[in-house]
Amino acid sequence: MEMARSMLQEKHLPKAFWAEAVYTAVYLLNRCSTKAVQNMMPIETWSGKKPSVEHLRVFSSICYVHIPTKKRHKLEEKIEKEIFLSYNTQEFEAAAKHKVWVQAMEEDIKVIGKNNTWELAKNKEVIGVKWIYKMKLNVDGSIQKHRARLIEKGYSQLRGIDYTETFASVVCLDTVRALIAIATNKKWKIYQMDVMSSFLNGYIDEEIYVEQHQGFIAKGYEEKVLSLKKALYGLRQTPRDSYSRIDNYFIDRGFQRSLSEPTFYIKSRGNDTLIVSLYIDDLIYIGNNEKKIQDFKEDMMNSFEISDLGLMHFLLGIEKNQEKEGILKCQKKYTETFLKKFKMESCKTVTTLLVTGDKYMKEDGSQKLDGSIYRSFIRNLLYLTSIRPDIMFSTTDDKKNTSGYTFSVSSGIFSWASTKQATVAQSSAEAEYIAVVVTSNQATWLRRIPEDMREKQEELTTIYCDNKFAIAITNSPMQHNRIKHIDIKYHSLWEATTR
Repeated sequence: MEMARSMLQEKHLPKAFWAEAVYTAVYLLNRCSTKAVQNMMPIETWSGKKPSVEHLRVFSSICYVHIPTKKRHKLEEKIEKEIFLSYNTQEFEAAAKHKVWVQAMEEDIKVIGKNNTWELAKNKEVIGVKWIYKMKLNVDGSIQKHRARLIEKGYSQLRGIDYTETFASVVCLDTVRALIAIATNKKWKIYQMDVMSSFLNGYIDEEIYVEQHQGFIAKGYEEKVLSLKKALYGLRQTPRDSYSRIDNYFIDRGFQRSLSEPTFYIKSRGNDTLIVSLYIDDLIYIGNNEKKIQDFKEDMMNSFEISDLGLMHFLLGIEKNQEKEGILKCQKKYTETFLKKFKMESCKTVTTLLVTGDKYMKEDGSQKLDGSIYRSFIRNLLYLTSIRPDIMFSTTDDKKNTSGYTFSVSSGIFSWASTKQATVAQSSAEAEYIAVVVTSNQATWLRRIPEDMREKQEELTTIYCDNKFAIAITNSPMQHNRIKHIDIKYHSLWEATTR
């Protein structure tokens, strides 16, 4: 990013070209010597061939582009004056040489065509497209399938013209874990299905045109473009449009959307209950009537392109094994990939999960690491906290305290956090009080989830705190001089404890 920022500032280019700058920076760095690879360039170690540098040009230099005959009149200019921003890595040309990738592209185009996503139209202002290639892996790391995706260059869209709203709800991991915990407690089976090409299901309201894509240009209609009727990968509004489509499906089928979790749907008829949790294109669903579950699955398969995954085994990078005694969760594959990425496969294990009493500071005298590598490392660790709450600590330089809580259903913990407080507490009692308030807010939200599932918790939720002054403030806010500086939002706990 530093290199891309320097390139934009040196050439006085607007930030709108950040993607091209980053792309060019990566392209050039892959063709420069580095300490990590001795006597070779990074791209050379990957391809096995020494790259050419004859085609390299100065970023943002003046260039001239030839205008095809079909796109201009006889008296119009044959060239356009442009500026050079990026390189063509010829990903399509390389992929087209391999049968597995050609089949993957054909499958994607077949799905798009079957979905009636676009139609040919006269030449207009278009948004560019690009092929993206990725291998989908099994739990054990083996290749399940080669996947090709045709995506739009959505970064070139203009707000108010090409799109308006973009936000789409995403399920919280606490909700998923609560659903799994309740299903386990009731000995219900947890099923999973995948909505194939879910982003292609949404209907778009804007008038959008895209260019025809490499390898699949309609013969005899080369001068035409594609008018979109449905959403496509890469468009800014695609997540919202696809969510709206499947949300309407559930509402039309009699499901009730949870008020506390927009991607959580419940359908109750008499004693029968069916519950669905949606995460983009992954669905998990449970219920107490196997026939109703089967009917729901068949209806989904008739309405969308669905891959039935049977019993849930792998969701959001977390492996789950359903047994009679309960559900075993782990992130073995994710952890192995994480360790391999940072060359830590041979690191030693420890019996103690966390060293007690350690203080983490920004400046502790240790050798500084590469910032980008460190940030990537932390992002990977953060995702591991979905099953490892003991690695959620941060530095203490700003004197802010760390709050934590855990919630359980039966004997299993399903919701937890260990985060830095938003404000600096003036005493340990204040810190404990703030922690109790945060925990109370989480408890209020969590209690609504089983209530939506017709499993309302009648008994009160007990919050444990070992500070007498914090407990006193909670029960009787009479120490005005000592607590008047605390933000009013934290005092909502008074009302909660007196209901």
